[in-house]
Amino acid sequence: MSDRVSGTAAAAVGAHSKDAMQAAGAIPTPPRPDPAPRDGAADGDENGEADGESSLRGTADRLLSTASDAGDSAVRAARRIGRQARVRGAHAGRAAGGAVRDYPVPALLMAGAAGLALGILLARR
Repeated sequence: MSDRVSGTAAAAVGAHSKDAMQAAGAIPTPPRPDPAPRDGAADGDENGEADGESSLRGTADRLLSTASDAGDSAVRAARRIGRQARVRGAHAGRAAGGAVRDYPVPALLMAGAAGLALGILLARR
């Protein structure tokens, strides 16, 4: 007989991570199905249908809330990335401007070479 536990460490970490995310409310906990139908639910009467509808509405509300939270997170991330891009672009512009100010003749020659190369490429079309 072996004391070895079946499964892998990755599976254990994945299961623990999922449980932790559900406990924190980051992902919704899936609804658990009823093990046995309640009185009247098996017959499809109004109580069983009403319970099913309320369960379905609750699930839909949770999914809507989760989707809304995900959308809000995406908007915040997009704004943060936009700010970072603006800051980095401004920094790159200042650095390029400083290089042109410090070395105007080589900058002019490089711009002329780039224009000549573009002109040759476009003329071949």
